[in-house]
Amino acid sequence: QSVADAHGVLLAVPQALTGSGPSGVDWDSYTVPASSNKDHQLVLEIIDRTRATGAVDARRIYVLGYSQGGFMCFYSGMTLADIVAAIHVQSAGNPMPGGTLVSGAPRTIPVDLLIGADDSLLDVARDTRDELQTNGHVVRYEEVPGHGHCCFLYDRVEDIWTWLASNPLP
Repeated sequence: QSVADAHGVLLAVPQALTGSGPSGVDWDSYTVPASSNKDHQLVLEIIDRTRATGAVDARRIYVLGYSQGGFMCFYSGMTLADIVAAIHVQSAGNPMPGGTLVSGAPRTIPVDLLIGADDSLLDVARDTRDELQTNGHVVRYEEVPGHGHCCFLYDRVEDIWTWLASNPLP
């Protein structure tokens, strides 16, 4: 919140409904088509309502997510690549690797991937990085030594914001 305040950024932080996704996970980043995905529709509605105010720079809509929220962020970022400038995904990756989520994105977008080197999802993040690069997306990728799945975001918020802000929608 302090970084958002310092930079005059509107920060929307929706919370997933517990167990709303398949198999009881929070955030449904798996239901296709996107028009049938209630969680994706929530993300889209937040973006649409925010843009409709006219009080935000529509070229600077970014989506960020951690863990299951990171999978949701990735899903929505790829699906909404025509209106989302860039995304930051932490401790997650492509929820549907090898499908059309990346190759079918309306445009290539910058993607920031951050993962702990000891995270059980490390291979998912690496595969996501490779798939994004193969499909022409700009990727900033970092494995954080000595960290697993949790909690190294807080000391990196300014860096994440600086990177996102340098990637407005063309």
